[in-house]
Amino acid sequence: MSPAALRLTLVGVAGTSRDILLSVYALQAVVRADPNLSRSVDVETLHYWYVLPVDLDDRAAAIAGDVIASQPDVVGLSTYTWNFDVVARVAARIKEQAPDLPIIFGGPELAAGDVRGGRYDALPVDVVVVGEGETPLLKLLAGFRERAGQVPTGVPRTAWRTGDRFAWRELDDPSVDLVPDLADLPSPYLMGLVPDRLLTGGAAQVSIETQRGCNFRCAYCLYHANFASLRYRDPETVLEEIEHVSRHGVRHFRITDANFLSRKAHASHILEGLIHRGVRMSFFLEVIPSYLDADLADLLRRYREADEGNVVLAGIGLQTTNPTSLQAIRRRIPLSHFSRAYALLDAAGATVKTDVIVGLPHESRETFMATLDFVAEHMRTGHTYLSMAVLRILPGTELETIAGDAGLVVEPDSDHFVYETPTLPRALMVDCLRMSAMAVRVFHTLEDPDRIALRDAYFAVHDRTGVPHAKLLEKLSRDALEFLRGSGADYARDDFPRAEHFWSFEVHDLIPDCIVLESLGRVRKDRGQGADGTRP
Repeated sequence: MSPAALRLTLVGVAGTSRDILLSVYALQAVVRADPNLSRSVDVETLHYWYVLPVDLDDRAAAIAGDVIASQPDVVGLSTYTWNFDVVARVAARIKEQAPDLPIIFGGPELAAGDVRGGRYDALPVDVVVVGEGETPLLKLLAGFRERAGQVPTGVPRTAWRTGDRFAWRELDDPSVDLVPDLADLPSPYLMGLVPDRLLTGGAAQVSIETQRGCNFRCAYCLYHANFASLRYRDPETVLEEIEHVSRHGVRHFRITDANFLSRKAHASHILEGLIHRGVRMSFFLEVIPSYLDADLADLLRRYREADEGNVVLAGIGLQTTNPTSLQAIRRRIPLSHFSRAYALLDAAGATVKTDVIVGLPHESRETFMATLDFVAEHMRTGHTYLSMAVLRILPGTELETIAGDAGLVVEPDSDHFVYETPTLPRALMVDCLRMSAMAVRVFHTLEDPDRIALRDAYFAVHDRTGVPHAKLLEKLSRDALEFLRGSGADYARDDFPRAEHFWSFEVHDLIPDCIVLESLGRVRKDRGQGADGTRP
């Protein structure tokens, strides 16, 4: 590398304590592979694990210190929903110490409409990249080289600072400056750019991308936002990447595609390759039920049965069974497709992760309870994983407009969470949140034998008494409220703050098995029973 090489520092902060943020290494790879820039740009990557909200300021200061110590000429910050707060603070800290150091800000969090609307004007950054980053970054770096470090202007799908605002070019056309063929992209794994320290030890979960784009245009999602069509990577390269990280001790990978099964031949090639190559890893994939058939399910079964460590976790985004809500969010998938997918995945021995959203447009307490009835009936067997979520209105999604028209209220000072809706006022929403917590408590089993035993006890009571699932969960949630009342737990507070945190981290510890079992034991099949299955 020439002493006069431009020094670029790329910074990534993962959204969890085990995931690796692939974007910084993917961008490093395209710079290294570019014949015009590989000798004139020196790229350093800095990767950090999840930052807790209470640690934001201190960690941001430390990360900024690392960036300054790397002596860059340009800084690139990779941002998305789960790290936006800390990355924005890092940018501010960098500018405090080095006001003239150019900062490029990019990632799926950034939306063209927000650039035009001034949402990023106060951010202390010099360039914003909208959408896919590889081609714009190469053009920006070439501009920095040609203009002796001055911020380049005129690059498509970028906005550059002019005083206290941004100017831009071609922000809204997703077809501009995309990589024509993903097979041409270099692999950061196979180039050895992802450090061994992140791969070794077996705890990490790596991201594997096999395609970009989505068959659906769900209003709440960013997967499809910048891609007019689907593009696929070479499946053999994908298989080589998985073998590479496996040799380094990684035991878990996540397929980042919105719908891994979008092209049957592509998915089959990869699944058959995993089986043929004897890969021994667990992995996660998103499944849109309409694309799962018996052949693909059988490949998942064969892979899972090849080794006891080959756990297949399949994510299914049910979200709701309310047709009016599904129409509003552009996600109309027949319920019969979900039922078929559950049956196929159960037969394949996959662990199914079911996603349900609370607070969608036009959702009421009654329609939410109907969703609980449908979901619960598909939780009877296997290692189940129930994921409840409060609706989050992500910047740059169609849901921003839909939410405004539908009168959804966003919680103040939150990460875009919906607080209440015209059809689900806050008091009723809190009821739904508590029932959601109890559904997670009963149905989120994974491989835990105690949780599976509790779930089996629940179904024994349900089948014996005939009390509908939603009514039974309502009773359990009320009994849990009485148990926790006065404890200070979020669940027992009138507003149920941080509900998702409670579901994810506290529900199994704060509501013990004995309380659930006692509540189930009081349910009776009797003509004189109340609507929730208890005696009046």
